[in-house]
Amino acid sequence: MGAPLSPDYIPGPEVPPSPDYIPGPKAPPSPDYIPGPEYLEYLPLADDMLPAEE
Repeated sequence: MGAPLSPDYIPGPEVPPSPDYIPGPKAPPSPDYIPGPEYLEYLPLADDMLPAEE
């Protein structure tokens, strides 16, 4: 957001869009981010993990 408008600011007339304006292509959708395991060398293998207590 920019600086607040001056109290002396007088807005100008609205400019209609140009009839020659061609919008650019839309950006592709963002892929879903799926974080992977970090520090693989420090993570124990599944066989080495203790079973969860119930």
